[in-house]
Amino acid sequence: MNDLFVSLVIPTYNERENIGPAIQRASQVLATAARDFEIIVVDDNSPDGTGAAVQQVMATNGRVRLITRTTDRDLSRAVVEGWRHARGNVLAVMDGDLQHPPETLADLLQPLRQGEGEIAIASRHVRGGGVSHWSLWRRASSWGAACVATFFLPGILRHVKDPMSGFFALRRRVLEGVRLHPQGYKILLDVLMHGRFATVVEVPYIFEERFRGGSKLGKKQVGQFFARLFRLSVESGHAARLGKYLVTGSVGGVVTLGSLMLLRAVTDLPLVSAYSLAVELAILNNFLLNEFWTFADATTARVGLRTRVIRFLRFNGTCVWGAGFNVGTFLGLREVVQLPVALAGLAGVAVGYVWNYGVNANATWLDLFPPQARRAAVESRERRTQDRRSLPSPGYYHEAYTHGNRVQRFWHRGKFGRVLSRPRPHPILDVGSGPGVLSALLRNGSHLVVSLDRSFEVIRFAKETHPELCGVVADVRHLPFRPGHFRTIFFVEVIEHIPAQWSLDVLRELRDMLHPAGRLILTTPNYRSLWPALEWMVSRWGPIDYTKEHVNHYSPARLEREVRDAGLTVIRAESFFVVAPFLAWLSERAAWKAMDVERRWCGRWGSLLLLEAGRT
Repeated sequence: MNDLFVSLVIPTYNERENIGPAIQRASQVLATAARDFEIIVVDDNSPDGTGAAVQQVMATNGRVRLITRTTDRDLSRAVVEGWRHARGNVLAVMDGDLQHPPETLADLLQPLRQGEGEIAIASRHVRGGGVSHWSLWRRASSWGAACVATFFLPGILRHVKDPMSGFFALRRRVLEGVRLHPQGYKILLDVLMHGRFATVVEVPYIFEERFRGGSKLGKKQVGQFFARLFRLSVESGHAARLGKYLVTGSVGGVVTLGSLMLLRAVTDLPLVSAYSLAVELAILNNFLLNEFWTFADATTARVGLRTRVIRFLRFNGTCVWGAGFNVGTFLGLREVVQLPVALAGLAGVAVGYVWNYGVNANATWLDLFPPQARRAAVESRERRTQDRRSLPSPGYYHEAYTHGNRVQRFWHRGKFGRVLSRPRPHPILDVGSGPGVLSALLRNGSHLVVSLDRSFEVIRFAKETHPELCGVVADVRHLPFRPGHFRTIFFVEVIEHIPAQWSLDVLRELRDMLHPAGRLILTTPNYRSLWPALEWMVSRWGPIDYTKEHVNHYSPARLEREVRDAGLTVIRAESFFVVAPFLAWLSERAAWKAMDVERRWCGRWGSLLLLEAGRT
C-alpha cells in the first residue's frame, strides 16, 4: 500500500529559468510515486524573479507553495524552513537547478514505501551513480570533501558513501523531537548526526551539469561547510576523540623509543629486529589505550575476547600501513622537495595520524549501526541484485540514455551520434524502436518518422515519453504503407535478437519497404572484436543477460554476406567503440576524441558494426 504523502522542498536562489521545468518534472514523478504530494519552494528573495516564476506555476498547479525568506540567505536553513511548513509524512529535498534529475524521486521513494529504510539518499558514489561532465579537479574535490566528513564524523557515516548529497528523502519521524541548526549547503550531515533512524538506503543517480544559471558554490559556502563540520564534530564528541587519539599516538612514540633503548641494552637483537619489536609494543599499547579510553563508549557493548582480538588485528594492520605512509611521506618530502628534516618528519607523522585515525575510527571501533540496519542493507542489496536479473522496464534504454552511468550514456549517445551522421532523407522507419530514443532524435518538423516495435509496453512508453512520435505495434509486413515507401530505414541493434533462420527473411522484408534510392542503416555487435568479453561482463553484473538476449552473432564478413543475400548493396561498412566508451568515465570530451581516432585507425575491430546498404 502506498501511504506516502511527500513534501518536497526545493530551496532556490536565482533559479528563474530552471524552477518551472524542475517543478513540472517533479510533479509528474510524484503523481505516480506517492499517494499525495506537495512541492514547497523556499526562495531566498532571489533578485532574478524566481519567486514570480513560481507564482506563475502556482496558478496552474495547486500543489505548489512558495515561501520567501528575506534574511539570512542559507540553503540548509531554507530546507529546514520548508520542512517546518510541510504536511507530509515523508520529507524530501532537491535542488531547483535540475542538477538533481527529478525522475530519481521515484527511486528514492521506493525503499521508504517498502520499508527498506527510513532515509533514502540519492548517491553519486554507489554503483550506477556518478557525475556527468565534471573535471578531474572537481571530482577530486568532491571525493576529498567526503573523506574529510568521514574523518571528522566517523562511525555512522562509514555506511553512507555520499554523505555530501543534497538530494534525499526521509520519514518525518526521523526528525521528531530533533532540533536542527544547520549552516551551509550540506544539511544531510546534520540529519545523519542528529536524526533518529536505524536504516539508510542509497540509490544511484547521475549528477547533471547546469544548462542555465551559475553555481552558488563559492569560498563562503566552502568555509561554512568546514565550520559546520567542526561544530558537528564537537557536538557529537568526535573532536574529543581526535584529541584523545593524538595523545595516545604521542604516548606510543614514547613507548617506541623507550622499548628500543631497553631492548638494545638488555638483548643482542639486531637494530631492525629491536626496532620492529618496539613498534609492535607501541601498537599494542596504543590499542589498549584506544580500546579502554578513546573509544570506550563504543566498546562497552562488545567486550568479548574474540571481538577484541579482531579489533586488534584490524588496528595492527592499519598502523602498519600508516607507518608506511609516514616513512614514504618523509622520504618524498626530504629527498624530492628538499624540506628540512624536522618539517618532513612532522608531515610524515601527520599523514600517518590522519590515516590511522580515519581508518580505525571508521573500520575498527565506531561501527555504530545496529545489527538490524546491517541486515536490512544486505537484504536490500540482495533484492536489488535479483531485480537486476529480471527483465528491465519498458523504458530501460531511455533511462540508460538519459540517467545511466557515464559509460552507459556515452555508449548510447556515441552510437546514435555515429548513426545520425549518415544522410537520412524522409520518410523514416525506425524498426525495433524500443522506448523511442532514436525516433525522437530523428524527428524534424512535420517529417514522418514511424517507430515500429513488437512490444505494446515499449511503444506505449515511447508515446508517453515522446508524444510527438508515430509509434505502432506491428510486423513490417503489416504496416499501412505501400512497398518502397521509406527513404531511410534504421535497424539499430535488432538483428542480433532475431534467430539466424529468420534474419535473412526480415532483411528482405525491409528491402521491400525501402525506396529504390533509399538507405538501410544497420548496427549490431561485432563478434570479431572485444565485444564477447564485454557482453559477458555486462551480463554478469548488469540488469540484462545479453548472452541469452543476443542469439544471432555477426562478424563483418557474415553481416555483409547476409545483406547481399537479401538483395541489398553494401554502400559503407565500418565499426566503432574500442576503448572510447570507457574513457567517458573520466571525460566525455576525451571519449569523443578517442572515437574519432578509432574510426580512422581501428578498421573493423570496434565492438559495434555500422553498415549502410541500398537496393540493388
